[in-house]
Amino acid sequence: MVRKRQEGGEPVPEIREVAFSAPAGRPAGVEVLTLAELQARADACRLSTPHRPGFHHLLLLDRGRLVHSVDFREHVMAPGDLLWSRPGQVQHFGDLTGAEGRLVLFEAGFLDPATAAAARIADRLGFADATNFSKFFQRQTGTTPIAFQVTVRGGAG
Repeated sequence: MVRKRQEGGEPVPEIREVAFSAPAGRPAGVEVLTLAELQARADACRLSTPHRPGFHHLLLLDRGRLVHSVDFREHVMAPGDLLWSRPGQVQHFGDLTGAEGRLVLFEAGFLDPATAAAARIADRLGFADATNFSKFFQRQTGTTPIAFQVTVRGGAG
Protein backbone atom coordinates (compact mmCIF):
# COMPACT_ATOMS: atom_id res chain seq x y z
CA MET A 1 0.00 0.00 0.00
CA VAL A 2 1.07 3.54 -0.63
CA ARG A 3 0.71 6.31 1.93
CA LYS A 4 1.00 9.88 0.71
CA ARG A 5 0.63 13.27 2.37
CA GLN A 6 -1.53 16.11 1.17
CA GLU A 7 -0.21 19.66 0.95
CA GLY A 8 -0.99 20.50 4.57
CA GLY A 9 0.88 17.44 5.82
CA GLU A 10 -2.36 15.54 6.42
CA PRO A 11 -1.97 11.80 5.77
CA VAL A 12 -4.07 10.45 2.91
CA PRO A 13 -5.70 7.04 3.43
CA GLU A 14 -3.59 4.16 2.17
CA ILE A 15 -4.11 3.30 -1.48
CA ARG A 16 -4.14 -0.42 -2.11
CA GLU A 17 -1.87 -1.72 -4.89
CA VAL A 18 -3.56 -4.31 -7.13
CA ALA A 19 -1.58 -6.73 -9.31
CA PHE A 20 -2.94 -8.34 -12.48
CA SER A 21 -4.23 -11.84 -11.89
CA ALA A 22 -6.48 -13.47 -14.48
CA PRO A 23 -8.32 -16.63 -13.41
CA ALA A 24 -6.82 -19.96 -14.41
CA GLY A 25 -7.63 -21.06 -17.93
CA ARG A 26 -7.74 -17.52 -19.34
CA PRO A 27 -5.24 -16.17 -21.89
CA ALA A 28 -2.09 -14.82 -20.28
CA GLY A 29 -2.01 -11.06 -19.80
CA VAL A 30 -5.63 -10.19 -20.59
CA GLU A 31 -9.10 -10.68 -19.19
CA VAL A 32 -12.49 -9.57 -20.50
CA LEU A 33 -15.40 -9.52 -18.09
CA THR A 34 -18.73 -7.81 -17.58
CA LEU A 35 -19.38 -5.36 -14.78
CA ALA A 36 -21.73 -7.98 -13.29
CA GLU A 37 -18.86 -10.51 -13.24
CA LEU A 38 -16.61 -7.92 -11.61
CA GLN A 39 -19.21 -7.26 -8.93
CA ALA A 40 -19.67 -10.98 -8.27
CA ARG A 41 -15.94 -11.49 -7.89
CA ALA A 42 -14.88 -8.35 -6.02
CA ASP A 43 -16.05 -6.93 -2.73
CA ALA A 44 -18.11 -3.80 -3.52
CA CYS A 45 -16.40 -1.99 -0.66
CA ARG A 46 -12.98 -2.61 -2.20
CA LEU A 47 -14.16 -1.42 -5.63
CA SER A 48 -15.50 1.83 -4.17
CA THR A 49 -12.31 2.72 -2.31
CA PRO A 50 -9.26 4.14 -4.10
CA HIS A 51 -6.89 1.49 -5.43
CA ARG A 52 -3.89 1.51 -7.77
CA PRO A 53 -3.99 -1.28 -10.37
CA GLY A 54 -0.72 -2.26 -12.00
CA PHE A 55 -2.49 -2.94 -15.32
CA HIS A 56 -4.67 -1.27 -17.96
CA HIS A 57 -8.47 -0.97 -17.77
CA LEU A 58 -10.62 -0.39 -20.81
CA LEU A 59 -14.19 0.16 -19.65
CA LEU A 60 -17.15 0.31 -22.05
CA LEU A 61 -20.54 1.19 -20.59
CA ASP A 62 -23.46 -0.48 -22.40
CA ARG A 63 -26.41 0.54 -20.18
CA GLY A 64 -27.12 2.75 -17.21
CA ARG A 65 -24.90 5.43 -15.73
CA LEU A 66 -21.59 5.06 -13.94
CA VAL A 67 -19.30 7.45 -12.13
CA HIS A 68 -15.73 6.17 -12.26
CA SER A 69 -12.86 8.07 -10.69
CA VAL A 70 -9.35 8.03 -12.20
CA ASP A 71 -6.58 9.91 -10.37
CA PHE A 72 -9.29 11.52 -8.20
CA ARG A 73 -11.12 12.97 -11.21
CA GLU A 74 -14.69 11.78 -11.64
CA HIS A 75 -15.83 10.63 -15.08
CA VAL A 76 -19.59 10.38 -15.52
CA MET A 77 -20.17 7.63 -18.06
CA ALA A 78 -23.23 7.11 -20.25
CA PRO A 79 -24.00 4.20 -22.60
CA GLY A 80 -21.41 4.01 -25.39
CA ASP A 81 -18.70 5.79 -23.37
CA LEU A 82 -15.26 4.23 -23.26
CA LEU A 83 -12.75 4.98 -20.49
CA TRP A 84 -9.11 3.88 -20.48
CA SER A 85 -6.99 3.97 -17.35
CA ARG A 86 -3.32 3.05 -17.33
CA PRO A 87 -1.21 1.13 -14.83
CA GLY A 88 -0.48 3.12 -11.69
CA GLN A 89 -3.47 5.44 -11.95
CA VAL A 90 -5.56 5.58 -8.78
CA GLN A 91 -9.16 4.68 -9.41
CA HIS A 92 -12.40 3.64 -7.81
CA PHE A 93 -15.84 2.67 -9.01
CA GLY A 94 -19.00 4.50 -8.08
CA ASP A 95 -22.33 2.75 -7.57
CA LEU A 96 -22.55 -0.07 -10.11
CA THR A 97 -26.29 -0.58 -9.59
CA GLY A 98 -28.01 -0.57 -12.98
CA ALA A 99 -24.74 -0.20 -14.88
CA GLU A 100 -23.99 -2.79 -17.55
CA GLY A 101 -20.79 -2.91 -19.48
CA ARG A 102 -17.59 -4.67 -20.36
CA LEU A 103 -14.18 -4.32 -18.85
CA VAL A 104 -10.93 -5.36 -20.50
CA LEU A 105 -8.04 -5.75 -18.08
CA PHE A 106 -4.59 -6.24 -19.53
CA GLU A 107 -0.95 -6.07 -18.57
CA ALA A 108 1.25 -3.42 -20.16
CA GLY A 109 3.16 -6.09 -22.12
CA PHE A 110 -0.02 -7.51 -23.64
CA LEU A 111 -0.13 -4.97 -26.46
CA ASP A 112 2.57 -6.20 -28.77
CA PRO A 113 2.33 -6.97 -32.50
CA ALA A 114 1.72 -10.68 -31.94
CA THR A 115 -1.19 -10.30 -29.53
CA ALA A 116 -2.75 -6.94 -30.37
CA ALA A 117 -4.18 -8.07 -33.69
CA ALA A 118 -7.59 -6.46 -34.08
CA ALA A 119 -9.15 -9.82 -34.92
CA ARG A 120 -8.18 -11.30 -31.55
CA ILE A 121 -9.36 -8.30 -29.60
CA ALA A 122 -12.59 -8.15 -31.62
CA ASP A 123 -13.24 -11.80 -30.88
CA ARG A 124 -12.56 -11.35 -27.16
CA LEU A 125 -14.96 -8.40 -27.00
CA GLY A 126 -17.70 -10.19 -28.92
CA PHE A 127 -17.53 -8.22 -32.19
CA ALA A 128 -18.47 -10.06 -35.39
CA ASP A 129 -15.20 -9.11 -37.08
CA ALA A 130 -12.07 -6.96 -36.75
CA THR A 131 -13.39 -4.25 -39.07
CA ASN A 132 -16.41 -3.61 -36.84
CA PHE A 133 -14.14 -3.47 -33.79
CA SER A 134 -11.69 -1.07 -35.46
CA LYS A 135 -14.48 1.28 -36.57
CA PHE A 136 -16.09 1.16 -33.12
CA PHE A 137 -12.75 1.77 -31.39
CA GLN A 138 -11.92 4.75 -33.60
CA ARG A 139 -15.42 6.24 -33.17
CA GLN A 140 -15.18 5.96 -29.38
CA THR A 141 -11.57 7.06 -28.88
CA GLY A 142 -10.77 9.19 -31.91
CA THR A 143 -7.76 7.00 -32.67
CA THR A 144 -7.09 3.69 -34.37
CA PRO A 145 -6.22 0.55 -32.41
CA ILE A 146 -2.67 0.71 -33.82
CA ALA A 147 -2.20 4.35 -32.76
CA PHE A 148 -3.56 3.41 -29.32
CA GLN A 149 -1.01 0.59 -29.12
CA VAL A 150 1.82 3.01 -29.94
CA THR A 151 0.58 5.41 -27.24
CA VAL A 152 0.38 2.64 -24.64
CA ARG A 153 3.87 1.50 -25.50
CA GLY A 154 5.19 5.03 -25.07
CA GLY A 155 5.76 5.73 -28.74
CA ALA A 156 7.85 2.62 -29.34
CA GLY A 157 6.28 1.54 -32.63
